[in-house]
Amino acid sequence: MKTISFIMGLVLLVSCGTDKKEEIKIEKNGKIDTIIRQSEINLTVATEASRKSDTVITTKVDNTVRKIVKMENEIKQLKDENNELKDNLDDANDAGKPFIIRSVSDN
Repeated sequence: MKTISFIMGLVLLVSCGTDKKEEIKIEKNGKIDTIIRQSEINLTVATEASRKSDTVITTKVDNTVRKIVKMENEIKQLKDENNELKDNLDDANDAGKPFIIRSVSDN
C-alpha cells in the first residue's frame, strides 16, 4: 500500500510539474507572439508614415524647384528690361528745357 501511495504521489508530482512548465512555455510563447504581432503592426504603420512623408517632401521640393525656375525667368526678363531702359536713357537727347515742379495745394 505504501508503494502504491508512493507511486501515485510521484505520478501526481511529476504530472503537476510538467503541466506548469508547459503552461509557462505556452504563456511565454503567447507573449512572444503578441510582441511579434505588435512589432509587425508598428512596422506597417511606420512604413506607411514614411511613404506619406516622402510624398509630401517630394511635392514640396518639386514646387520649390518650379518656383525657382519661374523666378529665374522673371529675373532674366527684368534684366533684359533694365538693359533696354539703360540703352534708351543713353540714347535720349537732353533738350535742356527747364521744367517746373509744382506743389500740390489744398485749394
